[in-house]
Amino acid sequence: WLGSVSELKHPDGSFEAFLIEDIHLLKQTCSSANTVLDDQSVGQFLTEMVIKNQDTSKIKAWLHSHAAMQCFWSNIDEECITNLANSSYVMSIVTNKDGSILARIDIFKPFHVTVNEVVVDIYYPSDETLKKHCKKEFKDKVTESVFIPAGPVTQPFPGMTEIDRKVEDLEEM
Repeated sequence: WLGSVSELKHPDGSFEAFLIEDIHLLKQTCSSANTVLDDQSVGQFLTEMVIKNQDTSKIKAWLHSHAAMQCFWSNIDEECITNLANSSYVMSIVTNKDGSILARIDIFKPFHVTVNEVVVDIYYPSDETLKKHCKKEFKDKVTESVFIPAGPVTQPFPGMTEIDRKVEDLEEM
């Protein structure tokens, strides 16, 4: 997902927190090992924002899941964060099916600094209409694929559990 971010401030004007106001699920293909965003979908999303006079500079959050694996920053994640570099910062959040969350903020100007293990509070609205909408969005935009290694897996993925290895073995078969 990509998200629009606002900076919350105290009445005295000092910084208080970041708020991810909206998240946008774009077309993508996901496997147990990676996610590939559809480039055309990303371009269309940003173009629609411009047409609607929405501020594209607020798209400063990238959220994704590691499914059944542990939360960590993979080499693919690091590359994605670098590609999202803008004139200020990007917030990145990785979660998994167990509900674990890992968050960081990468600041790019005047030089690249990463702030790891940022505290995250999540608000889950209990709105049935929203839940139905989210399920439909997922069904419409996410294509799940099976990851098949090019050869035998000799080194497990970082954070891979015994269950993950068994799932990978089954997928390979």
